[in-house]
Amino acid sequence: MKNYYIARNTVGTSKPLQEKVLYVTVPGDDADQDFKVEQSGDSFTVTEVKSRETQVINLTDYNFEHNCLIELCQENKNTKLQLMKQENDLHFQFYFGGNKINTQVFDEQQYKYKHFMKKPVKLDTTKMVMSPMPGSIVSVSVQPGQTVVDGQILCVIEAMKMQNLIKSQCEGKIKTVKVVAGDSVAVDQLLIEFE
Repeated sequence: MKNYYIARNTVGTSKPLQEKVLYVTVPGDDADQDFKVEQSGDSFTVTEVKSRETQVINLTDYNFEHNCLIELCQENKNTKLQLMKQENDLHFQFYFGGNKINTQVFDEQQYKYKHFMKKPVKLDTTKMVMSPMPGSIVSVSVQPGQTVVDGQILCVIEAMKMQNLIKSQCEGKIKTVKVVAGDSVAVDQLLIEFE
């Protein structure tokens, strides 16, 4: 957040912008959690949008270790989180408490229109067998309509001169087989679909 404010307020301008308010969204399965972050000197006022709970955080409370490890020291309690990934200064992924937490950062104008954007559709891959790697199909051991058991070999993929067995992760009936021997496949390409 500190670097985001610095970049947004100085890059490409002769004088700093007056943008002192940002919104941070933590996407959830049911509902997003939105926070309003206001900068005032070396402190940030963080307000949860729905509950209006407010907390003031000072930059002196943070220890930025190794450029991606962040330690927050507040109220005699140390909390560490790790910045995993950053995309376009808009999407940030943190590792905290054993979980990956995705966040999105918006300025006031973007946040105003955020609610009009559709959420991305999550693809249900529970009944699909996807290629775990790029390679070529050596053999396919199943056909549509066939019933398979957990652990049964479905196909063989050759990658880097090694043959990898792709096994069924559950019992079920094969709906479609999308590949044949000799096909080249990419990572996450659909190979076989269950009913």
